[in-house]
Amino acid sequence: MNQMFKKASSVLTAVVCAASITFSGASLVLADGEIDDQTKTTIETTAEGLTETIIPLTDEQIEAYMESGDDFTENAMTAWNGAKEELGDMKETGSVEISNDEYTATVPVTFEKEDAEFIYVFDKNLTPTSLSVDVKYSFATTMKNAALNTVMGLGTVFVILIMLIFLISLFQFIPGSGAQEAK
Repeated sequence: MNQMFKKASSVLTAVVCAASITFSGASLVLADGEIDDQTKTTIETTAEGLTETIIPLTDEQIEAYMESGDDFTENAMTAWNGAKEELGDMKETGSVEISNDEYTATVPVTFEKEDAEFIYVFDKNLTPTSLSVDVKYSFATTMKNAALNTVMGLGTVFVILIMLIFLISLFQFIPGSGAQEAK
């Protein structure tokens, strides 16, 4: 198991390094501010490849990548680890959307439980610098969470009121508090 994990991590690291070296010399933007076709294709391919590589990782592999020392890898593993349990198994990925500001690529992914968007930010060398996983909750899930928050808030207020009543009832045992004179 440990040897298989080492092989898988070595392959993923080699792919990321090769992609970084390959894309570092790519042309960036045209004079009018739009992304050229080669840059767009490079960003789409990198975003899709990273998404398809990150999703099937096991918990042990995620923990190992979190200790890699690479900022992007640690950021990506933290983002994916935080959203992984809420999403379930992957069904399909959608087409990549790219915006001109900071080379942002959005990869929509459909999962069993909820949908999500993997949002990548690339630097001027087309190296990914950050990843965020944005879970798109359904209306039913949002309403369920709102109801649970309301019930927990009311329960907290009820418990605090009971504690205050108990605390006030203990005033009778404090000498000179006035509670004993009232009797």
